[in-house]
Amino acid sequence: MIMDFTTTIDAVLEGDKDKFRLLIQHCNQPLYRTAIVILKNEVEAEDALQTTYLKAYLHLVSFRKESSFLTWITRILINECRMVLRKQRKVTSLETEEVMQQPSLTENAMDTIYNGQVNQLLEQAIMSLPEKYKLVYVVREVNEMSTEKTAEVLELTQENVKVRLHRAKSLIRENLLKQVKTSELFPFGKSRCANLTDKVMKSIEHMPRVHHV
Repeated sequence: MIMDFTTTIDAVLEGDKDKFRLLIQHCNQPLYRTAIVILKNEVEAEDALQTTYLKAYLHLVSFRKESSFLTWITRILINECRMVLRKQRKVTSLETEEVMQQPSLTENAMDTIYNGQVNQLLEQAIMSLPEKYKLVYVVREVNEMSTEKTAEVLELTQENVKVRLHRAKSLIRENLLKQVKTSELFPFGKSRCANLTDKVMKSIEHMPRVHHV
């Protein structure tokens, strides 16, 4: 079913906070994919999602509909993830003897993300890509955004998106790409989706109503 973002956002701005739940449920999967490839940590990724949704809610009135809601909120998420990485680097730089390590996306952790062996191998191959190729691949191919929207989200030219995407694909074995459905990668299961949605909605209940200017 196609999501009517305009109607849903207008309803939230008119005071129907519960409608924001529909936005969360629609965006959870693509946003989680984006967060996990940047942060490489499931807990950090979910925390970034929660913060992103709360920021999006508080600034919903500033969404002008020139771009899609998913494009708009993805940019908020990427900025949030980059802030997390900057904080991590500051903490790490203060360590003198022992570097404080964040839990990484190990082989066992990947098993909890998806049990399919082929998909797991592809996910690991994507995670091993250089950052500039990895993010383009996930946003453009896995999240199925258009080249134009990918360029807007990542603040690149469309030509750069095409070049980086081509390079990313060349780094991943073609026979592996043909064996899996990209729509099934980095799944954000129903229970995790529901739990995150409930957490965000509880926080929103205590926030002031957002409304049209």
